[in-house]
Amino acid sequence: MKFKHLRQTAAGLLAALLLLQGSVLPAHAAGWSSWFSRPTQQTAAPQTAGETQAVQLQNGTAVIPSDADAAAVKQALFDALVANKEALGETFDPQSLEWEFYGTSASDPWSLWDESNWVSVLKGGTWTNKYGLITYKYSVGPLINHENGNYKVRLASDKGEGVTLTKTAGVASSIQVAGNKTVNLTYNTDGSIDYDALRAAIFEDVVTATTP
Repeated sequence: MKFKHLRQTAAGLLAALLLLQGSVLPAHAAGWSSWFSRPTQQTAAPQTAGETQAVQLQNGTAVIPSDADAAAVKQALFDALVANKEALGETFDPQSLEWEFYGTSASDPWSLWDESNWVSVLKGGTWTNKYGLITYKYSVGPLINHENGNYKVRLASDKGEGVTLTKTAGVASSIQVAGNKTVNLTYNTDGSIDYDALRAAIFEDVVTATTP
């Protein structure tokens, strides 16, 4: 009797499990399936420096001669103002950057004041403002036409305050010499002065410092 009772109990448990499987498994099958197939980790595909790095600007000094062409101006600004050249990579093209500067326009003949605005470094720009019933027109020429000095410069795609560019037509240079120095003349075998040797001797014995 005891053995028969155990068999009936086991059969009842088996039936209960089958009923439980039929009612619960379908409701959770998708969840269990997704759990077992869940990836452990995903890694984003690596990107090149040109795709991940943005151009970062810094204050700087650029030599921009009055006869510099557009390519030379862009290269000078890139060399002076871009802080992360190495991060951008060797394949980055400085000519792809468009620059603006904050220029001041001479006032319209009938206006009582000058106005400043962001305009193209290479082309300058024009704009109008209306005061009352009168519309005033302002214009600024390209940066190359402006005198040496400090200007706010930014990328055309950036609407920030920009950085400070010190524009100069040439690098200031000088030579400091020592007083009471004597340099002997050097002669060639034919009796003429060896000017190359003389220049070297003067530079060696007389010049004390150079800038740059």
